[in-house]
Amino acid sequence: MTRGGTIMTNKLLSLVSTIGLVTLSFTSTAEAAMSKPNQYRETHYYDQGEQIKNQSPLWTKDKKGTVLTGEQTVFIQQNDVLLALDPTSGKEKWRFSKGAIDYVEIINQQLFIHQKSGNLSILQATTGKLISTIKTGKNIVSGIDADKSLVYLIAGEYPKKSILAFDLKSGQKKWEYQRDESRYQKIEVRNNHLLVHTVESGAITQGYLYALDLQTGKALWAHSGTNDLIYETDQNYYFEYSGFMGYLEDDMFVINVVDKKTGKIVETYRYKDPNYLSKNGRISYPAVDRAVVKENYLYLGKGPKLYQYDLTKNPSSSAPFIYGYNVDDGAYSGRYEFVLGPYNGKAFYLSGEGLVGTVLGKDFVGVGYEGISNPITTIDAYDNGLYVGMTDHQFVALNVETGKAFFKSKMNEQIKGTTVVGNSIIVETENQVKAFPVPKEASKAIDQKQPLLPGFTKADAKISINGKLYDLKTKPVFVENKMYLPFRELFELLQAKVDYNAQTKKITATTAKSTIVLTPNETKALLNNQEVTMEKMPFIHEGVTYVPLRAAATLLGAEVKWDTGKRTVFIEM
Repeated sequence: MTRGGTIMTNKLLSLVSTIGLVTLSFTSTAEAAMSKPNQYRETHYYDQGEQIKNQSPLWTKDKKGTVLTGEQTVFIQQNDVLLALDPTSGKEKWRFSKGAIDYVEIINQQLFIHQKSGNLSILQATTGKLISTIKTGKNIVSGIDADKSLVYLIAGEYPKKSILAFDLKSGQKKWEYQRDESRYQKIEVRNNHLLVHTVESGAITQGYLYALDLQTGKALWAHSGTNDLIYETDQNYYFEYSGFMGYLEDDMFVINVVDKKTGKIVETYRYKDPNYLSKNGRISYPAVDRAVVKENYLYLGKGPKLYQYDLTKNPSSSAPFIYGYNVDDGAYSGRYEFVLGPYNGKAFYLSGEGLVGTVLGKDFVGVGYEGISNPITTIDAYDNGLYVGMTDHQFVALNVETGKAFFKSKMNEQIKGTTVVGNSIIVETENQVKAFPVPKEASKAIDQKQPLLPGFTKADAKISINGKLYDLKTKPVFVENKMYLPFRELFELLQAKVDYNAQTKKITATTAKSTIVLTPNETKALLNNQEVTMEKMPFIHEGVTYVPLRAAATLLGAEVKWDTGKRTVFIEM
């Protein structure tokens, strides 16, 4: 939802990143429904001309200020009044109206309402019962966070802004932290630290991150640049580092791993996109469209590719698993932007003419979404419901699994965000809040667990070459029931010389009869300088390049087959 016109996004779901990502040509869905390209025959499209049900809202309320949601309650600020509404009926449960409201936050089902009079009122979110009132002595507050014993505020105006901490029981001020010329942006309670994000002016203006002791307010350590917390372990913080003024020159994404106790940078993870390396080795357009963290995996969406990394490993020594095609190989047309996912086994991509959910790990399989005819301003997913707002102020509720629209509704103004509370979809626009019923099919729970590799299993298998049996050190693997062989070990068994070019990302195997050149995550290879196309792409996992079984047969000019009963790959040259 929004506060003061700023969209609040969930980084783990909608923040704004795997074999065979579908890279569909976004023709209009009407056109695609009539004549789907053969290579995308398993993608389901809907004609834009199909009639989508128009849905009237359950209720509508004007807003002037913050909109928040809690358990079975929607909170709407109307200037100096905060309303607590039932999400289904829109009926008022209770209201807070004790003077001009400056800032509102909900933390652990408690409402923190700061008034311009300098009072901080703390209420039970479900009942509106007043828990306590703290006199802050400040008439402007722009940020609030709390733990079990203290509440922390960003208060005042630039250049005299400060961070204050108050005891929740006694209401007494515990400490105040202030730096000249600091524009405090955000505070967040983490473990024994209050992380303070600020922008400071000096010779240059840039972002800073400070870690304050929660009990004393003492600055323990600091880092320059824009640092957003995306993951943490017991020992370390993982910060997305955006560099000076949010600009990275040579990397598409950077993470600083910081020791919580000392504040020292333990490691810096630099994520590079080899597909954007120019001839002089410089990277163009390095920024990712969106980054998503799920469990301990980092997903970086860039164009038609989705890079999946183990977040606990340095990318310099741990290759990503990549869903998608090379951006230069003609496998797609138009601009792709990763906007959501992984969700329900899909990555959601947007072009100027449509939205598609590509099925991770399946070549040429995706779901086209009905009624998406304009650029998207918001997209959110809850259970089996996908909720999309467009620039023409149209709101569409869709089935995540099938792409079929449940309903649409035309708003009067720009859509700012959506969420689900109880059985209601809450849609916030610039000046209003509307509620719609959650369709029965949309409330169905769906599987969200994503494996490291879709359908990835190691095969307990041996290999036989011209009748001689070998026990591979690196086992073959199955991905979506397709076998892949370890490229280097296979060709070295054939007395081939295998080389890897780190700059071009190409692997070359030279035998007495042939020279083979392939690139991970590309279907095209060179066999004796002649281009061949493999049915499946080779890929790298944990530093090992795997090549499809059928591709191995093509590249070797041999008969290659898998005997399930004997658990053996037979190669006859």
